[in-house]
Amino acid sequence: MKTLVLAHVMIPSSDRIKSSDLETPAILEKFQVKEVVIRRFIAARMRD
Repeated sequence: MKTLVLAHVMIPSSDRIKSSDLETPAILEKFQVKEVVIRRFIAARMRD
């Protein structure tokens, strides 16, 4: 079995970000991250 994890990071547009926000970790609240997990299982290859 193989697992692939994809992370989509949505960066806010430049009009939503102030230059002062870039100096603090609080800017991360404006980013969105979506995770997609893809699993592959091939029963024929799984042997005891």
